[in-house]
Amino acid sequence: MREQAAISLASAATLLATKVFGDLADLSILLVGSGQIAELAAKHLQAARAAPVRVTDRSPKCARELGARLGAEVTDFGGVYISLSSADVVVCSSASSKYIFTKENVAPMLRHRRFRPLLMVDFALPGDIAPNLNELENVFTYDLYDIQRMVARAA
Repeated sequence: MREQAAISLASAATLLATKVFGDLADLSILLVGSGQIAELAAKHLQAARAAPVRVTDRSPKCARELGARLGAEVTDFGGVYISLSSADVVVCSSASSKYIFTKENVAPMLRHRRFRPLLMVDFALPGDIAPNLNELENVFTYDLYDIQRMVARAA
């Protein structure tokens, strides 16, 4: 991905988080995937005082490397759904060929959140987040196309 486009997308994640939460101080971030866009999004969110950041990836090595660069905790990919109970913002950028997050696997985690909003930003192609996930109460999802439209309007 071209550097400027990646930076624009990463800053869009911070803008979306600001729209949902207002102040980003002390918001918990979960990165699902460990590529360039995840790293840039995390850096933008950290600059806005969001913390802590956790990283998970199907490749533990990639997750550890990104975690070290960001000063982030690394979590096992197998526990990604449990991580939703404490995350405020989820940034997805994995190379999965199917949805990682669906209504069926996210809904059970929402009761642990006690009505706190959950922002899920999907930079993956194909997507990591099922399109109907935003039908769940207090779950706000944005995919790459939503974000590209938002960036184009701001330009």
